[in-house]
Amino acid sequence: MTSRSATSARDKALASGHSASWAAVWGFTGTATPAGWWTWLSRSAPDDAEAGGGLLVAIMQAAIALGAGSGGIVYDRLDASAISCAAPRCWWRPA
Repeated sequence: MTSRSATSARDKALASGHSASWAAVWGFTGTATPAGWWTWLSRSAPDDAEAGGGLLVAIMQAAIALGAGSGGIVYDRLDASAISCAAPRCWWRPA
């Protein structure tokens, strides 16, 4: 499953209201991403896997920081209930 088809499947699951489908797509992509990363890394830089691992950790930390920061901004400017409304808008953008 490519990232494009995963995104398409996610959009279809959200649009139709099937939360079980959404959870399955989320679980598949969440578990397949690290395996794909390490496969790509072992083929691209077989002698420098440690640098690739550091890059993976840096990307994940940046994503966590971005999510926490944007959630904090929404919380400060509005209120806690606004986060429940803002989070789906960050993930689902109809075409």
